[in-house]
Amino acid sequence: MAHHNSDKEVELSMKLASQCDLGILSGQFLCQTLETLDPQEPLICKDTDSISHVLSFLQDNSIGSVLIVDSQGKLSGIFTERDFLTKIFNCDFDLESTPVSEVMTASPESQFLSGTIAFALNLMAHGGFRHIPIVDQENYPIGIISVKDVVNYIVREMNRALDLD
Repeated sequence: MAHHNSDKEVELSMKLASQCDLGILSGQFLCQTLETLDPQEPLICKDTDSISHVLSFLQDNSIGSVLIVDSQGKLSGIFTERDFLTKIFNCDFDLESTPVSEVMTASPESQFLSGTIAFALNLMAHGGFRHIPIVDQENYPIGIISVKDVVNYIVREMNRALDLD
């Protein structure tokens, strides 16, 4: 479910970000939209797919999360390596017949491309998760960002800044 930034949340995020002097992590960076991070196209499975299918999909694509959609193609959940470790590992599930909808994180926090990096990082920190689905106005997944994407962007920008000196 997309977390729609209230005016107060946006104002607070912008105020905090613009008052911080963090060099590369300046308010200017933190106030940029998620589009700046060039989110990856999401890899998607259906909520009716078996746990076994989704685990194979994760392994075959060397990824740590997959977005789960309902029969209309709208975001209904996310399944991550953490879900596997906390909900499936050492449990008695029939991986071939149990649908991923029974173990996924349902209605995950999501954002629009217009959301800020500061707000997304705040959501991840307070929510204890590392991935945020990016959805359009109708809740169709269009991307995903992770903490790793933010770190990679910061490193690229630092390297670019060093090359300019």
